[in-house]
Amino acid sequence: MHKRGMPELLFLTVIVGGAFFFMGLLLAPYLSSDATGKVISHISENQITAGPSRVCIQQSGLRYVNVDTPSMEPLINTQTLLVEKTPTLSREIEEGDIISFYEPLGKQNILHVVTAVVSTGNSVSYRTRGWANTVEDPWLVPYSNVKGVVVAIVR
Repeated sequence: MHKRGMPELLFLTVIVGGAFFFMGLLLAPYLSSDATGKVISHISENQITAGPSRVCIQQSGLRYVNVDTPSMEPLINTQTLLVEKTPTLSREIEEGDIISFYEPLGKQNILHVVTAVVSTGNSVSYRTRGWANTVEDPWLVPYSNVKGVVVAIVR
């Protein structure tokens, strides 16, 4: 069995510490803002592994998404790469989550924060707002229009 010397342990400590620091930066927008605090619940700690040169999220159904408009700035800038997952139940989406959805009034794909969950008869809809916008969107987003819930921001 190989015993680790002090330089090897120091190197390993720096690598592991750096990985946790990177994860902190990755998740900082969710942790530092009261409007997005619940988003982290979509991935558990045991699904995240960190190595010397990468961080892995081991969960099925994840996909990358690019941001094309400034409506979520400064939280999420244009050309930012996001990771999102498709929710399987409407109750998985809560106030404070960031969702991508098809605009109810057209065919545009939008990424906004959920400001309220609204029961609409037998279904659920969501009131949304762009981070940079001062007012909520003029529509309710039905669950059937939701494409995904943001689980990570890659900066």
